[in-house]
Amino acid sequence: MRICAVVVTFNRRAWLLECLDTLLAQTQALSGIVVINNASTDDTHIELDRYVAAHPEMTWHIHHSNVNTGGAGGFAQGMQTSHKAGYDWVWVMDDDVLARPEALSGLMKFSSQAHILHGRRTNPNGTVFYWQNTFLPWIGFARPYPDSIFKTSDIWHTNCACFEGALIHRSVFDKIGYADARYFLAWDDTEFGYRASEFFKIAYVNAMTLIRQRGHDNIDIGVRSLYRASDMYRYFHIRNRFLIIQTILQRETRAWARAGKRITFHAFTAVLVVKEMVRAAMFKEWSLGVPSLWRGLRDGIAGKWGAQS
Repeated sequence: MRICAVVVTFNRRAWLLECLDTLLAQTQALSGIVVINNASTDDTHIELDRYVAAHPEMTWHIHHSNVNTGGAGGFAQGMQTSHKAGYDWVWVMDDDVLARPEALSGLMKFSSQAHILHGRRTNPNGTVFYWQNTFLPWIGFARPYPDSIFKTSDIWHTNCACFEGALIHRSVFDKIGYADARYFLAWDDTEFGYRASEFFKIAYVNAMTLIRQRGHDNIDIGVRSLYRASDMYRYFHIRNRFLIIQTILQRETRAWARAGKRITFHAFTAVLVVKEMVRAAMFKEWSLGVPSLWRGLRDGIAGKWGAQS
């Protein structure tokens, strides 16, 4: 069983090297590590090459990109690299997480029960990060579930994915391909998981795997927390909805249902625009995020994908 990790990085050299340290320290050893350096402008190139040279015991696949293709493009390249190299499982993650020593072994205990596995993560302050959703295609949004999902079982099935720690079997790539680089940021992992769920089982398991190093400015709203959004997030969050609707409609063969989903999906897009404005107001942002939301709507309708126009 050959397992490879894929790490996508951009201008976070210190966090990247800490992440790699934890991958090398896994109790179940990795067979290889792919690092996609997404056109970093700091000294990532130099320090990463130095780090790799100091650890010849690992099989490395290092790609220093000349163009920043975003998280989506980086993960697409990393998936393709690991898939073509013949690895059986691919463990994807950002550069700002630390893997617990038993993370991989904890995930692999469930490898016979799903083709895409996600473990539990903790925030920098030690609290458990909330991620237990299913994707609702008729509105194009995630439905959150309560913290009690593991009371009766250590595995919980869903229909979406998260590239912060997903362990993916190669058969998924054989069937549906890789992440869609057109997203650049936001919704790329949700779309990949939803696309995969037509053919494969996807699960969230009761195994602690990753520690998130980067926190957010949050406001507690009960079951979940509302975190501060950047203009970049707002732009991609709204724009890419016009891309994910394409995947939703491709899975729907009934003409009346396709028409209905278009209506409910875009109606909820309007709801999300208002929600983002309210979020901005709660964090006392005078512009209410309107310029970035407008650009997201404009480019989504025009079909302009990739980096921000």
